[in-house]
Amino acid sequence: MVNLSRKDFFILGVFMLLVGISIIAVSSLPNSSGIYLYKGDNNLSFNITGGFNVSTFIELNPGIEVISYKSGNQTVGYVNFMKGLGKDFEIESGINYEIYSSKNLTLIFP
Repeated sequence: MVNLSRKDFFILGVFMLLVGISIIAVSSLPNSSGIYLYKGDNNLSFNITGGFNVSTFIELNPGIEVISYKSGNQTVGYVNFMKGLGKDFEIESGINYEIYSSKNLTLIFP
């Protein structure tokens, strides 16, 4: 059995405290590998292969309230209300989408 002096015990305790604080600090950072949305309006386009339905996207990201895009002179939109209102369009690469979020969140993709 190892016999630690008070000084060694103190140094070990401070080290463990610093490791614990570092782990908590890193785990509280937003997921940097995803796309982060801020509460309110967000304008973005996706670089994806293959598309997916907006209803599926909203199921995975319930903080999204509205997704819309311009198609010619029209705005096409989908509202997250009562299982979805509007056209259940396909989200595709290269289109600029306006996404209104009720909270800050990191997007989850299908």
